[in-house]
Amino acid sequence: MKNFNNKEPILIVGTPRSGTTWIASILSRAPKTIYIHEPDNERTSYLGYLNKRHCHRMPYLNENHSNLQYCQLFDQAFHKPFPSANTQINKVAFKFSGLNPRKVEKQIQGKIDDIRYTGRVNQPYSYRASYNMFKKLLYPDVKFFNHKRRIIKSVHSGFAIQFLKKHFDFRLVLVFRHPANVIASYIRMRSEEGNRHVFQQPDLMNDLLQRYAHRLKELDSPLSLMGFQVALFYYYWESIILKSEEALVLEHEDLCVQTEDKFRKIYESLDLEWNDKVISYIQRHNKEGEGYEINRLAKKELNKWKNKLTSVQIGEIQKGYSILPVKHYSEFKKY
Repeated sequence: MKNFNNKEPILIVGTPRSGTTWIASILSRAPKTIYIHEPDNERTSYLGYLNKRHCHRMPYLNENHSNLQYCQLFDQAFHKPFPSANTQINKVAFKFSGLNPRKVEKQIQGKIDDIRYTGRVNQPYSYRASYNMFKKLLYPDVKFFNHKRRIIKSVHSGFAIQFLKKHFDFRLVLVFRHPANVIASYIRMRSEEGNRHVFQQPDLMNDLLQRYAHRLKELDSPLSLMGFQVALFYYYWESIILKSEEALVLEHEDLCVQTEDKFRKIYESLDLEWNDKVISYIQRHNKEGEGYEINRLAKKELNKWKNKLTSVQIGEIQKGYSILPVKHYSEFKKY
């Protein structure tokens, strides 16, 4: 077993809307930690925007891929000062480049369409600011990051774990959540993340989906595509990552019962220091919340989807989720 030291970064990975922000926020209450939220999110991180210009929103990268910019992005997140989305310089960089969430989303969709139809990103990127121009300003005070253990949360690197493991040492935390709960949240939030056509990345199709290609014709609705996307994340993690890499596997629903006890054990597993401030934080945020808030009444999260989705919607999600032999939430295929 690999000997993890207490300075090794922790990377928390899950599908969008799987509870990773909630989990990361609790883990980052530990003393001597620093939280880096979605460094690879093009819509909120300027460095993420620059370094993912030529790859998918949720890129598939195995250990044989070469992607210098993506590697540089995570090298920054794992080892160097990283500007959070809320820093003024990050906001100024977006503004100076003439970018806003709508424009960035349009470019994300353009990249995905390029990959769907040609297998690669072809669109030119027009941005006035360069990485070198903002290099010094984008780096916060180095001292702030010294002697801090990094807790990094990403919902867009789920298919790049092999690549990241080849280049970096980190503790991996994989978060699973019931597919219907994930998709109910997509619907409620009107999120574009539910269907990013990830399976149409050529290398992902060739490496993982050839035997199931004939069944992809069954994906005839947005909800079935969403169900398949969640299943694809889980299938990749189960069949590739968990067979070759050490990871702490968490299920969102499990954490909603005896939450304090469960997180105490997670802290022990990750060699984080548990204290009364962590307990207070969990208790303080155990209440109703909306949108992207951390607040959640844990006991109501378990089967929330049953009150949010119609039987028709559930059937469409099941259609997509059932295509791959996913072990997690396998009972949902028979619901």
